Amino acid sequence: MRQTVARKRIDQSLTKGEWEHVKGITLIGDAAHLTPPDGDGANWALYDGAALAKPIAANRNDIEAALVAFEAEMLPRSARSSIESHQSFERTFGYNAPDDLRAMIISEGW
Repeated sequence: MRQTVARKRIDQSLTKGEWEHVKGITLIGDAAHLTPPDGDGANWALYDGAALAKPIAANRNDIEAALVAFEAEMLPRSARSSIESHQSFERTFGYNAPDDLRAMIISEGW
């Protein structure tokens, strides 16, 4: 069986919802959700797998259309989650972590 490998640089552009589609290739899980290590990778992989199954079922004869439809939904969602995760990571472990956490607790009314 012959396999094709496509190399693409994956960086912070995903936090902007940017990904140039490559025919026959998409991203799911940790690859699609650039976040600090927070234990959500398996959750995203399962969520993305289920989200990808929907357009595949709707486009059984056109997998490329299914991948494009999945990415149209996934990329904005991934960008939002990546930004939120980085903000949470900074609040928890950043330079001003104690003050940031205190401010978050007060703003949430805890």
